[in-house]
Amino acid sequence: MFLNFDTCTTDPIKFMYVSGSDLLVAGDHVLTHFHDCKDGSSYVCPDLITGIIALNAQKLMTLVPIVACQDKTLKVLRNSEVTQIIPLGGTPTCLHLFNNDGGVTGDLVLVGTMHGEVVLYQISHQEFSIKWSLPPSKSMSCVTCLYCYDMSANDSLDLLIGRDDGTIEMYALLVRDEGQVVPMLRFTYFCNESITSLQAGVIGSPGFDEILVTTYSGWLFGLTTESIDKQTTELNANISPATDDKIRISKLKMEIETLEQAVAKEREQYEQLTQEDSAGLSTLPALKVNDKLIIDAEEKAYLLSIEVDVPIDNVLVQCDTYIELLDVDKNTAVLSLSECDPDSGNAVLATYRCQANTTRLEFKFRCDEGSCGMLQVFITPHTQPKGCQLVKYDLRPLCCHVRTHRELEDGKSYNVVNIRGDFSVYEIHSWVEKCLLSIPDKPPATDLVTYRFESILLSTILQVQYR
Repeated sequence: MFLNFDTCTTDPIKFMYVSGSDLLVAGDHVLTHFHDCKDGSSYVCPDLITGIIALNAQKLMTLVPIVACQDKTLKVLRNSEVTQIIPLGGTPTCLHLFNNDGGVTGDLVLVGTMHGEVVLYQISHQEFSIKWSLPPSKSMSCVTCLYCYDMSANDSLDLLIGRDDGTIEMYALLVRDEGQVVPMLRFTYFCNESITSLQAGVIGSPGFDEILVTTYSGWLFGLTTESIDKQTTELNANISPATDDKIRISKLKMEIETLEQAVAKEREQYEQLTQEDSAGLSTLPALKVNDKLIIDAEEKAYLLSIEVDVPIDNVLVQCDTYIELLDVDKNTAVLSLSECDPDSGNAVLATYRCQANTTRLEFKFRCDEGSCGMLQVFITPHTQPKGCQLVKYDLRPLCCHVRTHRELEDGKSYNVVNIRGDFSVYEIHSWVEKCLLSIPDKPPATDLVTYRFESILLSTILQVQYR
């Protein structure tokens, strides 16, 4: 440990960014700025924070923090004051400086969204512009990490993208005659696990560029530009195990066999204790679930992705209101539907039986707007002792409405409902939160609160205002 200091923040730190001697940390709603390990300023965000970054302070001669929010916006700050709000097409999930340093001007930022889109912005305190955009792929996979590196060794920048479905993409940024940059897909790799971070450089073999990748379950692997067949041939030709190495390998194999026998013996003893009347206490290991529930506007359905760090045996889906389960191309699990008794309170009972070594499961479903209920997912991992993890999702009555930046058009007629009474802003906010998605936990500290939603079914606008 080379640095340690106490802070006045009480919320868990989820995001961190370092720019020289400046440190930015953020939780769910509070961004705190530290300069030389001393408190500088703070900003309370009305919406949920999904990422933070700062423009290149050395090139701009000033620190410009940028906060990504769940309401599909970027908020540009100066001394804890919002100087500009940039509307986005989707919820931002990843921020990265272009060319890893903000480009020549230091104000170029790559933004990845939950629906898979990547956009390059040029941002200042008062204005912004879009340089180019990369539309989402068919899988609509969330962007989890971005990095820029010259993988082709041709003095041309390449963009590396990691997604939560395990896809790694490399785009060559081609420059046209008019100076317009066009991303061109050069390489794709799929690893079946969510990508948490990636970097590029010369790592293992001198003279060969590699991509270093980490996944959600803890795997660390590399993708190299070197020919593996050539590397294997050279190793077999030049390396022959010595006698001491053979003895060491043999001892290691014996130790592994001994450990496997000890584990099998302890497991057998545990199973015997669980079947007998014993005063012992059995505890289950903690199962951390990485889940996302997003709306696919094109198919007008929900996409639920579930990932754990151990293999999944099966997943049970239960809902007290009717939902239509849809097929997903990447889903290799076997779906089994069960008949439901109306008096039992179950409208849907389904089981997904996963293949061996499956740590991630995706499925889509549609639900009728106007009906609300609870979707419960029971995740059973392939571990001993047996157990399951329960994850719950509220299905709102207006479940087909998503946050939007569209405003009401002048000259059109709208239906208006006014509700007045002796109730507080917090009560109204709780009503809205129970009906619609992407509503923050607490109302913003403004005199007039405004939310706008768009229907994915009819493309109509719903505007909610209260004070």
